[in-house]
Amino acid sequence: MTSSERIRLAQELHDGIAQDLVGIGYQLDLLVGDLETTPESKKQLRKLRFDIDDVITRVRREMFELRASATPSISEGLVQLIKENCPGLTTSLELAEIQLPPQAHQQVLKIAKEIFRNIYAHSHASFISISLKHADSVAELEIADNGIGGPMHKSERFGLLGARERASDIGGTLGWITDTGGTKVLLRIPTFASDRSDDGHG
Repeated sequence: MTSSERIRLAQELHDGIAQDLVGIGYQLDLLVGDLETTPESKKQLRKLRFDIDDVITRVRREMFELRASATPSISEGLVQLIKENCPGLTTSLELAEIQLPPQAHQQVLKIAKEIFRNIYAHSHASFISISLKHADSVAELEIADNGIGGPMHKSERFGLLGARERASDIGGTLGWITDTGGTKVLLRIPTFASDRSDDGHG
């Protein structure tokens, strides 16, 4: 099942079964309060109400797990970010599947997004190569372009400094080399990176 299919199924559970069960539970509450019946019958109705609550809890748990499992991998996220932020540029991809803690995963994609934006806005590049690999408990993301290189625009340098701070928050490093042949950015993150930041950078 693809990520989009998982998200769609979770939404269908929320909009359909979960909402229907909540409505049934509400109607049952009214029935228990208004119905003139024996104490034993009311006891059974209340048990049924508790059973409905239990089913609602399980459905919501399944919804949560479906949404969690639908989170794109770093490789999938990089491909999507390139499409969104670097339209029209030729790309070369060499992407390994790497597992990181959730916060580190999120920050790596935010860092990559900033780099792609800089390339598209400032480098005048026509080509980008992206390499993601894992060695000795370290994930390495290398992004290189064939742009004009040389001295950086103020906003470009500011964006990379912000990305470097994000990398530091998750125990990583970010460096770059730029010359007239283009710019190369290297992000290194320990694959056991702890979530030391509450994502205060947005």
